[in-house]
Amino acid sequence: MRLLLTLSPSSQMVPFNHLPELVSTFHRWVGRDNSVHDGISLYSFGWLRGGISTGDALLFLEGATWTISCYDASIAQALLAGIVNDPGVMYDLEVIGAEIVPEPNFQEEMRFRVLSPVLTRARNEVGKSEALLWDDPRSSESLTRVLRHKLHLAGLDGGHLDSALRFDPSYHRARSKLVRFKNVHFRTSECPVLFSGTPEAARVAWLTGAGELTGCGLGALE
Repeated sequence: MRLLLTLSPSSQMVPFNHLPELVSTFHRWVGRDNSVHDGISLYSFGWLRGGISTGDALLFLEGATWTISCYDASIAQALLAGIVNDPGVMYDLEVIGAEIVPEPNFQEEMRFRVLSPVLTRARNEVGKSEALLWDDPRSSESLTRVLRHKLHLAGLDGGHLDSALRFDPSYHRARSKLVRFKNVHFRTSECPVLFSGTPEAARVAWLTGAGELTGCGLGALE
């Protein structure tokens, strides 16, 4: 299930580095006792949309929208219950509306745009984690590895595990983006991704995102 949340206007400055606050809000709504906190994320969420930059912060004078997706519908229901109980997000932003986003017609070949930058990584020869950008051939292996692990966790094995993801090589505006989460910086890619595989696997990708740290606001797809 995918939810599109409408947030109230706020005159407070929102720091660019507000992903930790979004993560905290998501887990507060879902509930601390929920199993969603453990292991790899079968959910994803995009960044807040609708803000204007002041140079060192964001302003949401006309409100914002926030997209959250969960493979497990029960998590989405818990999320909605949490929102009703406490609609506050951060910096005076609060949820004033929520709607379920209709699912696309999932097919064996699909192109997804990104709602947030995608993190792909691999271990180098000394065992250190290395960021792989959209133009690195190894990024396809990284995207596919994470997708197949999520498919297995979602109970989709067999032929579903032949599904794959890769960055769109025809997209000429691809760029890298340095994303800060707390005190750690990640080099990510802003580039659409191409899916091939079963329609059921495409749905998992759409809901759970591409690449790593989708539970921290990276790799959300539309």
